[in-house]
Amino acid sequence: YPITWKKIYLAETDDGKKDQGTLYFDDFTIHFIESTGVNHSEKQDVENFRLEKQYPNPFNATSNFQIQLVDSGDITFTFYDISGKEVDKMLLLNRQPGVHVVPWRPKHLPSGIYFYNINKGTYEIHGKILLIK
Repeated sequence: YPITWKKIYLAETDDGKKDQGTLYFDDFTIHFIESTGVNHSEKQDVENFRLEKQYPNPFNATSNFQIQLVDSGDITFTFYDISGKEVDKMLLLNRQPGVHVVPWRPKHLPSGIYFYNINKGTYEIHGKILLIK
């Protein structure tokens, strides 16, 4: 005593229960937030850009973001750790319309849950990703 936790890893196998819930450890309670990866506006998904898929998740060395652009523009990928601290950023300049696969290789980061924001102008897509080394 006191007890120090270095890591906690959770894996839910039921798709209906992912991204929500509460864990109880005696008198210690952990609440975790829901992150659905849904756009702030359904309209922007069709009019500007969308995340077709993000794979694999969980991942080890590289995860790919497949995005569909309706028109050209700059795209910013920003990654945050569980505390909300920005840990990585990628800027893609003047991307043309179409499908683009963008790899993320966070060699400098430890295993853990990370959140991402993908911005194009005033439009944003967000979600979470699990890095396992």
